[in-house]
Amino acid sequence: LPVNIRDSTASVGVIFIIDRSGSMWYQMDGQPYEESKFYAAKQGAAACADALQAGDYMGILSLGDIYEYTPELIPITQKDKILNEIDNINFGGGTIYCDALECARQALLANTQVQRRHIILITDGMPGDANPQDYLDQAKLNAEAGITMSVVGTDCLEPVKREMVKLVKAGGGEETHFYDVGADSDGGYDSGVANATREALRCDELRKMIYADYTPSVAVIILVDVSSSMWPGLADADYPYEQSKLYYAVAAAKASLDVLDANDYVGVMALADYYS
Repeated sequence: LPVNIRDSTASVGVIFIIDRSGSMWYQMDGQPYEESKFYAAKQGAAACADALQAGDYMGILSLGDIYEYTPELIPITQKDKILNEIDNINFGGGTIYCDALECARQALLANTQVQRRHIILITDGMPGDANPQDYLDQAKLNAEAGITMSVVGTDCLEPVKREMVKLVKAGGGEETHFYDVGADSDGGYDSGVANATREALRCDELRKMIYADYTPSVAVIILVDVSSSMWPGLADADYPYEQSKLYYAVAAAKASLDVLDANDYVGVMALADYYS
């Protein structure tokens, strides 16, 4: 009994790449940590731990100059572990996009439990790569591997905004996959980044319906008439059983087993005058 069904709960694997460079927190100027873009970026990633659902995975990667490890994709049910990973991001580092995008791809493809894969980059600055084409090529490779991408910009200058739009387009996305958050956003950077990251997780590519063929398990009861009219041989010893209606009824019941599947159930009952 094949049935076409819809599943709107496709599992998702998301990796956040968080910019931790000096411009994300004007620490030397006495800016409070809670008012910095770095704090807002971490809060935005944490907010998505609540937006994801059972079956989803989340990983954390920070922008830097050298990437010596592949981030772990953690089941969203282990929220405390995810939040700890976010808290442990240290301030200070470079902005090499190329290696970060490649590292994120390796981690996402290594997880075979998810059906959708996505990268969310939170940054305020220009990439530090010597050749811009390098990170654009990495974004294209990600798209070819089925990995979508969003960028959340925090007070980006116009040249940066244009570069980030190029990046999401190279990754197979649209201009709308770049979210521009300013200090004048409702609630400041903190709320603005959190809202943008949650919005990125609602994009159609991640949560669109999955259509699949599904065969439900079946329970069948076979009722067999065993009255004398089904086999005159009960009264006439010369009447062959193999020529009786009862014989063919039993044969049909046995044949039905061939069309049932391993997860199906079958029961057999004989018609009678009473059932105890």
